[in-house]
Amino acid sequence: MDGTDDQARQGSPLNPKGLSPDEAARVLSTVGGKLVDVGKIRTELDSNELLLEDFPEVCFPIQALDGIANRCSGQLYQGPRTHIGWTAREIVLPTIPESKASGAIIKVAGITGRIRGMKSKTPDGRSLRPSLVVLDDPQTDESARSLSQCATRESILAGAVLGLSGPGKKISGIMPCTVIRPGDKGCLSLFGSKPDQHRLFAEHITAEYRVKTQGRGRTVDEWKLRPSAVDNHWLDCLVGSAVAASIQGAVLFGTDVKPVARRTRVRLSDMRRDKR
Repeated sequence: MDGTDDQARQGSPLNPKGLSPDEAARVLSTVGGKLVDVGKIRTELDSNELLLEDFPEVCFPIQALDGIANRCSGQLYQGPRTHIGWTAREIVLPTIPESKASGAIIKVAGITGRIRGMKSKTPDGRSLRPSLVVLDDPQTDESARSLSQCATRESILAGAVLGLSGPGKKISGIMPCTVIRPGDKGCLSLFGSKPDQHRLFAEHITAEYRVKTQGRGRTVDEWKLRPSAVDNHWLDCLVGSAVAASIQGAVLFGTDVKPVARRTRVRLSDMRRDKR
């Protein structure tokens, strides 16, 4: 979030789904072994005038602290405490009656770090688990070039990250990412504002996972159906279309692969005639 007009008007990291007071967890990538902190989010909440205009119930109590963290514990709103919290890995938004972001929690964690079991307690003693996860560029230049690291990150996303809400509970996920190379986690995007229109297709093309196997002197990728998957027909159609396009000489932009020259068809009768 950089404070531009469009980003501020379209939404904010406060509570994009209007969750109240469920927890919103933001899982960020670990670069060089260092965890990304919440400093940028905190700066926007504390100084972005557009966010203050759109979300005064969130931003005004934060800006009233004047950047002094020690004031958090003593801030009151119509008597009760607002329970604002700042740490290097967590932001607790002010508890304000009628606010959709009241008491929402924003946490950060490295995707290759300790993610499982993330939960927090509210002032009234309730235990909350994440209900929204934002995956902010979950890969690096190095991991995008490695098939094994791509597979590892995919398994983390499908397992630990999407399981943050707890057994049998649903969680929403958003992944703003950049395509670094074909085959990485951001190489296929579905556009539009109505996810239900793409749900069936998305479920089909993610119905299988890749396992690298060796045998008879060669290494191949074996695709297996996920236990939770039902159908994979659209995946088969997509793969078949990709193979047909490859046969016709199509290649992906940005790759080093060169189109294979098309061979001239030869009739059997011509081959027999040439042997005479």
